[in-house]
Amino acid sequence: MLPLVGGLTGALALTGMAVAPAANATGDFAPTGSAFAIKSEVSLLNGTVGLKIAPQPKASYPAGADKSLIKVTGQDVLKGTNIAPNSKLELGVLNASSDLKDGKLKSEASVADLKLKLEDVLKLSAKLVEAHCVATPQGVKGGSNLVDLKVGGQLIDADAVVANPNTVVEVKGVGKVILNEQKETEDGLTVNAIHVKLNAVEGVAPDVVKGDIIISQAKCSTKGGPSVEPSPEPSEPSGNPSTPPSDGNGPSTPPAGGDNGGNNGGNNGGDNGGNNGGDNGGNNGQNSDLAKTGANGLLPIAGAAAGLLAVGGGALYLARRRKANA
Repeated sequence: MLPLVGGLTGALALTGMAVAPAANATGDFAPTGSAFAIKSEVSLLNGTVGLKIAPQPKASYPAGADKSLIKVTGQDVLKGTNIAPNSKLELGVLNASSDLKDGKLKSEASVADLKLKLEDVLKLSAKLVEAHCVATPQGVKGGSNLVDLKVGGQLIDADAVVANPNTVVEVKGVGKVILNEQKETEDGLTVNAIHVKLNAVEGVAPDVVKGDIIISQAKCSTKGGPSVEPSPEPSEPSGNPSTPPSDGNGPSTPPAGGDNGGNNGGNNGGDNGGNNGGDNGGNNGQNSDLAKTGANGLLPIAGAAAGLLAVGGGALYLARRRKANA
């Protein structure tokens, strides 16, 4: 028997995961799944009133009459239910899904803002009740999440139930509440986030209250559906790069300019010999460097020659004048 403790605040998360065996020896993966948010088969007051709700909203894979993803509100579920005057059931948004994606079957169900009261014998509330399972060729695993779960107005002791499938909370005179219930089969797994099992009230007529309530069920199996091909492995890249990598020795095209000038100079020097080779090499190098600017390498030399001519002419004029005066 698990203790109930009061005066606690916060959230209780049940994440215990059961793992069913691998699909089968041959590797044939043909998954099926289903999920629903609530189901109730409860009889009160010798069967005169009760709380009977067929599994809803319900989703299944392969998709048949039911959609693979359903969202409804509590008001939609409770329409037409016959509940005792002193009993109450409030539900927020209910979700259910069971579908195949990326080679995995995943079933999920959840109920938000749950409030359940059956006469004066059972009170149950939670902000969120969620069950889930996943089926792959390697097997099936699943678990539950319960947020702010209270039984009889008392918050469940988190240390007593964290990550433990099939945790049982005994409710004296009523029955028991199974949390994170997980039922394994050879090929699959059924997860009930909350399963209320009601028995006769002690000291009262045996038919006062009895039945079952399941809040959030997810079911997954590796067999029973259409075969699913395994996802292909990513292919290895083939072929060589279209552009060969650089060898690190610089561009393949030789630079223009001074190098060309030097080369031309060397060649001209070899052809012409003597000073002409050096002059031609230097001139060609300068021409190559200056080609980009539009300037001519001969201009500085012409200017220097003009200067020399001017100096020579002046010297000749002074010499003649001195001779005339002598």
